[in-house]
Amino acid sequence: MGTVFRQKGRSTWMIKYYRDGRPIYESSGTDIKDDAKAILRQREGALADGRPLPGKAARLLRFDDAVKDVENDYAANGRRSIDNLKGRIRKHLMPVFGGRRLNTISDADVRDYISQRLEKGAKPASINRELAIVKRAFKLAKVTRPEIPSLEEHNIRTGFFEREQFEAVWKHLPEPWRPVMTFALLTGWRVRSEILPITWAQVDQGRRSCGLRWAQRRIAPRGRSRMACCPSWRRS
Repeated sequence: MGTVFRQKGRSTWMIKYYRDGRPIYESSGTDIKDDAKAILRQREGALADGRPLPGKAARLLRFDDAVKDVENDYAANGRRSIDNLKGRIRKHLMPVFGGRRLNTISDADVRDYISQRLEKGAKPASINRELAIVKRAFKLAKVTRPEIPSLEEHNIRTGFFEREQFEAVWKHLPEPWRPVMTFALLTGWRVRSEILPITWAQVDQGRRSCGLRWAQRRIAPRGRSRMACCPSWRRS
């Protein structure tokens, strides 16, 4: 429950409210108590509805709260990589940006973060995934973000199986895994996150095709679906 109060010797009313258990103090900008109470109700209403905080309140938002919004966004949209997200936030981002007001994070802070991660041996691809979380936090908070570069990645996959090599390995697979790996060869889809969760509801037997649900994709394709066509389908 928020409150309004006035500091000794001052005429302007202050407001105090809570976000995820953390108190936020803000000047109401008015010496009229009822107006200050109205502003307090606006802030608490925005938090209750999940709307971004306006004006100065947004500038007071801390990094901790902003990345919590990113976690909530992942959970609400059924993103399967939410555990990976939380791990990146806890291990890498919070030790550096935790407790900081979002609007105080500068271009130099981001460059320093990149340098620290590279010195510790982190790959550019990993750093890019972490910086993507920071970008998302700023976007959800509707706060102007610093310049956040994307590092060039050199993680091109090598060592692909030739058909003959695949067939040689396929012969030694347990029987239940043979159709799974054949499907993976034909589609290039990920076994654990995309192929194994498939249900018959995703299969169009008339068109001999299969589609991925949104929650199974690591990155939302913005309205485009991913389909795979296969020669035959048979319920077992």
